[in-house]
Amino acid sequence: MTKRRKSVQKRQAEPSRRGPRLETVLEQAQELQNAGDIEGALEILKAAPPYLQRRAELQLARGTLYLALDDLQMGREALEEAERLDPNHPFVNFFLAGIYNDEGWLNRTLQCAQKVLEYRDVLPQDVVQSTEEIVQENQERLQELAARLDAPPTTVRKAISHSERGERLASQGQLELAGAAFHQANQVLPEWLAPLNKEALYYFLDGQIEQAIRISEQLLKKDPRNIQANAHLARFYGATGEEEKLGYYVERLKESRLEHPLEVEQAVEALGILGNDPVIYDIYRQNRSILDQVGPTTLFAMGSAAANLGHSGTARQLWQQAKKSGAPAEIVSEMKEALQSNAPGPSISQRYPTCHIFHLLPAIRLKELYHLMESWEESGDDEQLRQEMQAFAARNPHLAQALAKLIWEEPESMAMLGIQALGAFNTPATIAELERFAFSQFGPMRLRGSAAQALAEAGALDISQPIALWDETREEWHMVNLLRWKIVSGERDLPDSEEFRKLLTASSKALEQEQWEIAKNILEVAIALEPQAGIAYHNLAVALQRMGDWEAAKEVLEKAVEINPTYVFALCTLARYYIFEKPDLEQVEQILQPIFELNTLYVDEMIYFQMTLAHLAIEREDYPSVRQHLEIVLEIDPENRAALSLEQELVRIETYQSPYWQKYRQQQRQREEKKRRRPTHPSAGLVECLERLTKEALIATARAMPLSVQYNVRKAVLIERLAEILADPDWLEDIVGDLTTEERQALRDVLDAGGTMPWETFAERYDHDLDDSPYWQWHEPETIMGWLRMMGLLSEGTVSDQLIVLVPSELRGVLPAMLEKASSSKEE
Repeated sequence: MTKRRKSVQKRQAEPSRRGPRLETVLEQAQELQNAGDIEGALEILKAAPPYLQRRAELQLARGTLYLALDDLQMGREALEEAERLDPNHPFVNFFLAGIYNDEGWLNRTLQCAQKVLEYRDVLPQDVVQSTEEIVQENQERLQELAARLDAPPTTVRKAISHSERGERLASQGQLELAGAAFHQANQVLPEWLAPLNKEALYYFLDGQIEQAIRISEQLLKKDPRNIQANAHLARFYGATGEEEKLGYYVERLKESRLEHPLEVEQAVEALGILGNDPVIYDIYRQNRSILDQVGPTTLFAMGSAAANLGHSGTARQLWQQAKKSGAPAEIVSEMKEALQSNAPGPSISQRYPTCHIFHLLPAIRLKELYHLMESWEESGDDEQLRQEMQAFAARNPHLAQALAKLIWEEPESMAMLGIQALGAFNTPATIAELERFAFSQFGPMRLRGSAAQALAEAGALDISQPIALWDETREEWHMVNLLRWKIVSGERDLPDSEEFRKLLTASSKALEQEQWEIAKNILEVAIALEPQAGIAYHNLAVALQRMGDWEAAKEVLEKAVEINPTYVFALCTLARYYIFEKPDLEQVEQILQPIFELNTLYVDEMIYFQMTLAHLAIEREDYPSVRQHLEIVLEIDPENRAALSLEQELVRIETYQSPYWQKYRQQQRQREEKKRRRPTHPSAGLVECLERLTKEALIATARAMPLSVQYNVRKAVLIERLAEILADPDWLEDIVGDLTTEERQALRDVLDAGGTMPWETFAERYDHDLDDSPYWQWHEPETIMGWLRMMGLLSEGTVSDQLIVLVPSELRGVLPAMLEKASSSKEE
């Protein structure tokens, strides 16, 4: 009797319900995909209602779109969800078979491919042929492995099934369960030793180092030449700090004859984590004939080892080969640029990295780390969070090494995360990494100061006395006072007299309105009513000082300090007398000393005290300390006007006094050019154009708008508000009306060219803004290009390797008429 083949079942028509039909949603997504807007197509599918999300067809479409974006992880997740919804869907299984085949998952590949072939009569011939090739390829692999292990194919496939389950569990962060799955694979097929290496690795990454070592050593007894077991033991003993055993296994790797590209990759990965450049370079020299068969990570590590040993030409060649093999182009470029500038490594690192953070922490653990740090920042050091962090540190033997890489090899924002995390975890290993950085001579002093502060907060550094940090601008060690006060908020105690409180409120209002004489008279009455109220004396001193009578103000301040010797505001204002009016910096130190002996300060006291220290440091020309004090103030109050103003002045001072000014300007220009060259598309809209600006630049744009815009909000909210203003014809007309004749003509030229123009053409015709300050909030652009960019009327980016300027798409239809109207008004 002939077996009837399955046929693709047709679903019944969807019952009428509120919301779009599946076919409608898929058609909309397909239209956007055909137009090249894959991300837009994905948004359509993501926005579909829940009842459509439960359809395999929608998840299939999502999966294929992610694959088109080369996002294999998200593509696989969407397709696996589709498989769960419809296990026998032929196209879902076809795409999954391809993904699993690329990952080397033999069992899952065959399972999905065989489901596809059950529908061979109704599927396109190319789909069937491709699937048959995958089946044949994997059947041959299965037979080959079975023959090598002298085991039945069914047994081999069962063992492979356990191994693949281990891979999946590992990708989900369940490392202990992953290790157990690999153990099961070896139990099913004892002759197959490869799962034991995976079992050892995942137990190690789960913090079970002794068990990992035991498994690897037992494996070596069965197969003394097993390269991966040797590599793992070198890595494991490197983590435990057992130098003798580490050296033994490194020597074995050095002496081993690597016979297969996979063995080269295994050895270099372990040695890269250990940072053993000489042995990595030896492996490169001995295996040059098979380098075209190793992966980009191995090539990259070999290139870094060569660079660290001074073989620059070899490093460039290996990095270029790594790039061709799939290494991220931006990382390769960063390495080459550092090498070109004779730097010892990228960022502030003193060596080129032979491993990356994903070698030290699996992706799922990195996500867990970021979540823990977010919780730490929100809630602080509570007991439950502390226990979670201790458990995380125990499960991740490379934690300190991974966090240190954030400091040494990543941009400053990530470096701060590394510093905070090292201090928050507070293990011997993380504290050692913090100390190594804080008291080094590398990187900016502000970062090393933050590391020292983190050490103090972790209880690992005595801050009762100043500490010495390296000042890279002066090239000398600098004594620094770390933040030692607990900052509190709330109301201070005032006299109970209701009349006094009313007088204090009235005097404060008069001071705010700069009515100095009125404030003085009110405060004299208040002091007569409450002779021991220090706040009244201080405020009276402020009124007198603003009236120009510093000497009278000084006498009143001394009375306030006599009443309360630790009154922060009175001490700081008195210190400012000896900074600005009668300079005597030694006297200033004596006046401020009582504040250093306090344990807590109110928020406003801390701000006023740090600003006073900043002014003192300016007088001493101690600019690193000025910046340190300002950073403390701006951390507490990001919009503090006095601090922002002094910071602007500090930038000016440092700019013209620094011997590295020209080098800084050149680097700044290179950074600006690099940012400008980020890809865009010719029809970019307002939101996309504004997203290319920093939050600080957007604040300047907000301030330049014809109406008040709240800018102390999240960047996304600020962008949305600015886009609304620029798209509003009434406000846009005001903006255009304020442009100069040349600025309007420049916009008109870009619009006449279709809304985009080559950057060089615009620059030749008008100007470029590369020499403008990028800090618009302090230095408004002086060029046409810069002003139009700040006003949101012009943007830039790379399209097909050409740098262009462009007018946001929403403005192209309305600007011409507004430009003509503005020109006519000017002429009249």
